[in-house]
Amino acid sequence: YESLPASVEAQGIVTYDTRYVYNIPARIGGRLEKVYLKYAFQTVRKGQKVADIYSPELLTAQRELLYLIENDKTNEELIKSAKSKLFLLGASEKQVDDIIARKEPMLNFSILSGYDGYVVSENEQAPIMATPSVSAASSSGGMGDTGMGSTPQTVATSTPQPDANLNREGGYVTTGQTLFRVVNTSALRVELSLAVAQAGVVK
Repeated sequence: YESLPASVEAQGIVTYDTRYVYNIPARIGGRLEKVYLKYAFQTVRKGQKVADIYSPELLTAQRELLYLIENDKTNEELIKSAKSKLFLLGASEKQVDDIIARKEPMLNFSILSGYDGYVVSENEQAPIMATPSVSAASSSGGMGDTGMGSTPQTVATSTPQPDANLNREGGYVTTGQTLFRVVNTSALRVELSLAVAQAGVVK
């Protein structure tokens, strides 16, 4: 017995791995004063500023912390609780330290990305291969048939649009709402359309 290479030509697509799709949520409701991600498939880096938000709830939480520090600075437990509230609302430790140093609340808070990748619209689906038709699969030959004339056509379910429906400046968001979806392309998939007769040749 001897192992011999067998060449099979097939059409296919390169698509991203859906396990590496992440959401950047709004941890607080408010108005988007500034949005830094303008178009679909824009590059995003971890820690990058994606938007500035104005939130009355965040403003109130900041005033509570500053009031405690100014009028009851010995009450460490209450001050710690006020800081924790800001952290839960999406403020970073550096932002809280800046508020205390400035002694006045910040009107707008920056929302940062926790992931590397590319931004896609919320309804953007990963391209997938169309299911081969029965007639096309049955007409294919065996190992010696390259399948050039019988391989089903490749069809993507969606075409990337540069004007995807992303969140814009001046829009209002609610707590927990997804601001942006980020696709990390460190892992990609190649999906090939193979006839049943060819599938047994490929490992």
